[in-house]
Amino acid sequence: MLLDIADPQDYAKVSSIGWAWGYLGGGILLAVNLVMLQYPHLLGAAPGTFTVQHCFLSAAIWWAVFTVPIALAVRGGHSSHTVNIRHAIGALRRSIRHLSQLPTFTRFFFAYLLYNDGVETVIVMASIFGDQELHLATGELVLFFLMVQGVAFIGSIIFGIIANKFDNRRAVLIGVGIWSFVSLWGWQLGWLGDAKQEYWFLGILAGLVMGGTQAASRSLQAVLIPPNYSAEFFSFFAISGKFASAVGPAIFGLAVWVTGSLRVGMLSLLIFFILGAWLLWGVSEEQGRREALAFEPAADDHQS
Repeated sequence: MLLDIADPQDYAKVSSIGWAWGYLGGGILLAVNLVMLQYPHLLGAAPGTFTVQHCFLSAAIWWAVFTVPIALAVRGGHSSHTVNIRHAIGALRRSIRHLSQLPTFTRFFFAYLLYNDGVETVIVMASIFGDQELHLATGELVLFFLMVQGVAFIGSIIFGIIANKFDNRRAVLIGVGIWSFVSLWGWQLGWLGDAKQEYWFLGILAGLVMGGTQAASRSLQAVLIPPNYSAEFFSFFAISGKFASAVGPAIFGLAVWVTGSLRVGMLSLLIFFILGAWLLWGVSEEQGRREALAFEPAADDHQS
């Protein structure tokens, strides 16, 4: 809905604010979950009343409650039509055909699949790394991710400012560069002496770029796609990303299986950041904007 609620010059600002509020909301719920698990007496409950399963239930309720304002207050402009399965499959086929007409978007698309796969894998594996490599307790891990959520709120705002001052591509490249450093530091965690303490510093660094990289990527995508096809291309982006997101954990798991080291698994993700940055380096935001504005679908696309 980014194209429905913001003007092109505001994509970066709105996207970064959206990610920031998302991390703030997630942090609030995580804090509630921490109280549920560690301090249930503050909620008038006996010790052991709440489990991790109750935290999942609270997330479901949270989603339902905060979907209501969107459903009531936001009306789509570019994407307000009824969709069925046949239409969705047809749209997916059209999106694949359209890639040949949007070379800049296509290059960015493959760059995003690579570096975002690395980002998603780091996020998913961070708790496993903290548990199995550093032997952190559940309460410590919840506090760790609560800290990351708070830092991600700040990082999203900072990257919105960077994207507005320079451009979205440079903001993403900065983020990917820092993610590369996170991967390297995770491999050599403890090189300053205290691995657990460094893990927290690593979380701060990851939090600064976690929301910012994704926010800048989303606003860059909004610039590179034809305005009247936002729902189609954003959906194609999301679906493709879900399929590609299996590759990162597979590479991570393979590296751990071969070497027996979670640290080497973290290092293996560096290839996603390097290749993604290499592809992104050749993306011209201005060229992509011109291609998007000049986009003309084939005649049969209107009928499918």
